[in-house]
Amino acid sequence: MRKMRIGEISQATQVSVKTLRYYETIGVLNAPLRTLEGYRDYSSDAIDQVRFVKASQSVGLSLKEIKEIMAYRGAGIVPCQHVLALLQQRAAEYQEKIDELMLARAALDQLIDRAQNLNAKDCLPGNVCHLIPPHVRSTATNPASAIARSTHEASSRALGHGSRSAHTHR
Repeated sequence: MRKMRIGEISQATQVSVKTLRYYETIGVLNAPLRTLEGYRDYSSDAIDQVRFVKASQSVGLSLKEIKEIMAYRGAGIVPCQHVLALLQQRAAEYQEKIDELMLARAALDQLIDRAQNLNAKDCLPGNVCHLIPPHVRSTATNPASAIARSTHEASSRALGHGSRSAHTHR
């Protein structure tokens, strides 16, 4: 097995020497043997490890999760089931974020539609901009739905349907 210096690993993987040292420190890259002069002397397996780290990061895994995977492999355990569980968890998290972003986009589209029907002359001096109603409020669980709800309430008031619409969802 060919021994390689850190600069060679860096060049082969397009990962900086500083990052390689960090990977070694946190345990996602096996610590290499040292030469008598103190230089790191990596096996060629280090290239595969670094490429795995970068590929894992590209699909959303954290360095902590990658370290767990590497620990399984280092203990002689095939980590594929653990990796599958992590990927399924990440996919669910991404879907939740996508859903939240879609709600936020819908709320913004409602504001845009509302704004296109408003007249700039109607903007009162006390408002910064009447395109975003001052009563729009955020909730910790779903800011997008709060914007949509407030926009709906503002539209209802503007149309003379009272301060609360029967169609307002909570």
